[in-house]
Amino acid sequence: MGDERLVVVDLLGNAVRRLLRLTGAIRPRQRTAVFGDLKPEHVYLSAHRLTFIDPALQWAAGPEPDVAKLLGRTLLLGFCHHELRAERQITEGVMSALSRHSQSVSRSDRTDRAERLREVMVLWLMDTVNILSTCLSAPADLPLTSSQLALVAEAHRVAAVVERVSGLLIGSASGLSLLDAVFHEVEHSALDLR
Repeated sequence: MGDERLVVVDLLGNAVRRLLRLTGAIRPRQRTAVFGDLKPEHVYLSAHRLTFIDPALQWAAGPEPDVAKLLGRTLLLGFCHHELRAERQITEGVMSALSRHSQSVSRSDRTDRAERLREVMVLWLMDTVNILSTCLSAPADLPLTSSQLALVAEAHRVAAVVERVSGLLIGSASGLSLLDAVFHEVEHSALDLR
């Protein structure tokens, strides 16, 4: 398990470095905590300055953080499902919903649509890294839920998907070609590592 954990840490480290470079893909908006789940561990207080750590809180305002969390967390449920058929159905459903969301945004402006799609994907990966790292770093005496335990058991698969998709996001693909590449990567990475 020790070697496996080091592999997961390495995969997540690569993804986090890429995601930090991709924060420019997230358009600045009003800085109000209106989306996400605000918890004490999601904020950092220093010298009377409040900083949001959770990316969905930090860049709140608009549907993208909620869409990212909904689709990403649903995908995590699929990865942790014990039946391959159910996992495939969930994965296809998430990617279909993401495609429909992308098509419904700014029908007249393809650039805006591509930027919003990339933003949803960056936020999805950031949220997934947060969830996975929280579960993996939980103290041994802290009881995890059954879904959190399933996520820990699938940590390598999830970390591999996050690492590979973050690699796609720093590339030049955009819009539907990016969505197709991400779907292919999610489907095959998850199944190859099953």
